[in-house]
Amino acid sequence: MNVVAATLVAGGVLARTIGNLCFSLFLGLNQAARWGLGDLLRRWLTLGITLVVFPLAGLRGACLAFLIANLVVAAYGVVKTSAYVDWSSLDVTRRYLSPYLRIGTYFALGNLLLALVHRSGETLVRLTTNDYVQVGFYGAAYSIYLTGANALWQFGLAFAPHLVALLHHGDGGRVVVLIERLLKSMTIGAALCTLAVVFVSWISCRWCSAPPTRRSRRV
Repeated sequence: MNVVAATLVAGGVLARTIGNLCFSLFLGLNQAARWGLGDLLRRWLTLGITLVVFPLAGLRGACLAFLIANLVVAAYGVVKTSAYVDWSSLDVTRRYLSPYLRIGTYFALGNLLLALVHRSGETLVRLTTNDYVQVGFYGAAYSIYLTGANALWQFGLAFAPHLVALLHHGDGGRVVVLIERLLKSMTIGAALCTLAVVFVSWISCRWCSAPPTRRSRRV
């Protein structure tokens, strides 16, 4: 077991927990764009730093990139939310905290399930290949995918405050129309992205299967 790598990952998880708490406050303050910025910033920083340090330090470098990205995002969240926190009004009694702890438990279980779904790939690659290089390549590719998928999801979620405000004012018909338009736009965008991925995959397969002489001619 690599103790250094495990320690770096544990520090990154702790920093991410603090950052998620801060950015959840942004969502409660009806600042969905800033709430989504935290996850996007974390993914871009992790991907960029990993591509730089992984060839130099291998697994420890990738874990260090994970730690640095989460520390930066957590520091940004703490600085931006400090103006909204009043420690003198904090109530830590059981009666006050019990509803939040109950809901938080449900969210924790959901996040655990998402972590198992989204982050089990590296473990499976490690068990089947026993090669951390392959694990790094898979992790980088999957991070690129998650960045695009999360950006599309955040785009749709950014409309939530406006839709909730319309519902609050009783304008349900307008909400239906906006949701239909949003779904149509996102469906078209997802279809175009899927076709682009299929086309790139087809070109890559043709290139890899071509003889070396034909490859040189294409270049």
